Amino acid sequence: MTQPNVTPINASRKSRRTVARDTPAIEPRRMQFDFESERRRFWYADNAVLTAFMSALSSTFPPGEREFVRSVLHYREQLDGELLEQVRAFAAQEGHHARQHTLANQWIDSLGFDAKGCSEHLENEIEEFRKNTPDDILLAATVCAEHLTAIMAHYLLTHDEIVAGLPPAVRELILWHAVEEIEHKAVAMDVYDRVCGDRDKLRRVFVVQTLMFATTVGRYTQHMLRAAHYKPTAREWLESSRFLLGPNGLIPGIAKSYLSFFRKDFHPWDHDDRDLIDAWKASQSSYAAE
Repeated sequence: MTQPNVTPINASRKSRRTVARDTPAIEPRRMQFDFESERRRFWYADNAVLTAFMSALSSTFPPGEREFVRSVLHYREQLDGELLEQVRAFAAQEGHHARQHTLANQWIDSLGFDAKGCSEHLENEIEEFRKNTPDDILLAATVCAEHLTAIMAHYLLTHDEIVAGLPPAVRELILWHAVEEIEHKAVAMDVYDRVCGDRDKLRRVFVVQTLMFATTVGRYTQHMLRAAHYKPTAREWLESSRFLLGPNGLIPGIAKSYLSFFRKDFHPWDHDDRDLIDAWKASQSSYAAE
């Protein structure tokens, strides 16, 4: 398997701490992936539905992550010290994620889908949402989205069989993205606790955010299939159902971690999965520690 080109870009890899917690370094990395080496139209397990689902997820990342950065940086004047340093590293990581998924989306569209159209649609929806939404709700929505991405990242990093059916470049993109989501999984929450801290409000937003996320990805998956002018087979639908709902599927796999968000004293690093970061680093033959 071809390894991606990995270049750490932070000037310092010293240990960082969130408020009263040890956490791993938030380490932005420049990445390159050879998407064009894969020309199969249905590149995930030869399944159109799963390919459309993964394409739909990818389409949401560029506009979604730009919004995450905006909502957190809005409060940077109220932050200092290590938390402000973490926010800057968080913004750098999310910026690289958005850029790499933009490139992935261009490759996806070259195979007959419409990731660009979905991204533009979501960008417009986010802009409309921002017009009449208070800043603390925008930040709360980011906290909730970051929890969803972190628990899905954990799932992907601990279920090799799920990523095994992906083309090498897409697999490496997803695993890199997952690792960095875990590295910065507490930043938005720590900012929210510093500037707002209303956990009842946060839990209410989480319910709404979950419904919005599921609805958006479902709509975009259907759009991808329409753009491809393809009607999936019964086998493809069955395999996709197992992927989401089977005993080792995505939804059962993240359910416990999802529900932990509703605990009164929840913090993302209550679940210490730094070992997944270390394992990924060890797998990268081109990764050079300073």
